[in-house]
Amino acid sequence: MGVRSRVFYLVLSMALVTVGGASGADEVFQAVPGIGGPGEFEGSPVDYMVDDGSNENNVGLNNTAAGTATQFLWFNRFDVDGLDLPLQVDQVRIFWDPTPAGAAQVGNAISIEIYSDNDATPTNGATHVYTENTMVAQVGTVFDMYDLSAPPMVAAAANLLIGVVDRWITTGVSTTAFPAAIDQTDPDNGRSWVAATAGDSPPVPPVIPSTGLFGTIDSFGLAGDWLIRATATVVPVELQSFSVH
Repeated sequence: MGVRSRVFYLVLSMALVTVGGASGADEVFQAVPGIGGPGEFEGSPVDYMVDDGSNENNVGLNNTAAGTATQFLWFNRFDVDGLDLPLQVDQVRIFWDPTPAGAAQVGNAISIEIYSDNDATPTNGATHVYTENTMVAQVGTVFDMYDLSAPPMVAAAANLLIGVVDRWITTGVSTTAFPAAIDQTDPDNGRSWVAATAGDSPPVPPVIPSTGLFGTIDSFGLAGDWLIRATATVVPVELQSFSVH
């Protein structure tokens, strides 16, 4: 078996263009045009988002020589206001475009992953907080809304890292896929990241930084923001635990 390197590719108007990485690669990130996105925003106590509701493209990690897909984690880095701590992450919202090759379908297995990061630098690590193993429930015109079954409490963090793994993909077996909806209206924000595991699917839970491709999606020539949002609730002081004598 030969050694495979990885690069990113961009597909616009269905034309494949190399945008960066090593030469002679088989396994690459690619993007195809999106349907436009939902465009709506749900109000809540504390909302975290970096996109504007449009998905110009969809990104996937694919082996171009074999025509197969690879699982990966894509996540957003959200700033946390210290005045909002402690907080409880209640809901994650993900947009799934049903139009590209290998698109998400209702019932597909996914894992939602949440991390805390105290220095806004995922490259030197982050603390895994929560995993929700669930399924795609809604594709198309609105965000898929996931009310977390055991909402995690975050007491201290400069950033929340919130993302998803396309667990329905069988690495090296599933055909080419483009699961990750990306907003490229106002790119270069450096908020949206990818994490791939060298030669395999992400572990459970995924480790940040990962052993394979890791960095902002911007750094791979596909600048934009993932259509992943979250809702949190500030925990009032009176609901925290106190001793009474």
